Amino acid sequence: MVQCGICLELLKQPVVIPCGHLHCERCLTSHIKAGHDAMHSTCPTCRAKFNVASLDLRYVPKKYHEFIKPSVQRVWIEIPSQDGFKSRISELEKRLDVVHRDKQLLLEKCEQNLDAIKHHAEGERNARTEAEKAKTEASHLKKQLALLKVQQKRRRTMDDETL
Repeated sequence: MVQCGICLELLKQPVVIPCGHLHCERCLTSHIKAGHDAMHSTCPTCRAKFNVASLDLRYVPKKYHEFIKPSVQRVWIEIPSQDGFKSRISELEKRLDVVHRDKQLLLEKCEQNLDAIKHHAEGERNARTEAEKAKTEASHLKKQLALLKVQQKRRRTMDDETL
């Protein structure tokens, strides 16, 4: 959209003056009323002079009427259709919904995987504990076996001596 050179807002009831600058009708009227000349005014943007008073067309022959234009003319600015923007917004909203759904699914999958990892780690910890116990017990049994072998050797040697 176009801004008014006086109030710097979007044009409200835009009018154009002979130099081609656009202003709000209310802003330009205030500018003209603030001037000291009742017949002429200057453009607030470029300071070009233009007539404020308009001719009374009753006293001008009809064949010249089409050539006489007022200094200040109303302008209709066509606002581009927003249908394209609206369809793009709805398309992006649908994509955003898909992204949110996918995000939720990923979060759920991550939570499931974290639970599985936790369960697996617990099982691994239990297996290590059992392995340590078995290793300790095997070591203990090896020591007992070694002692028993030593005792058996002693008995055999004692038996051999007694015989």
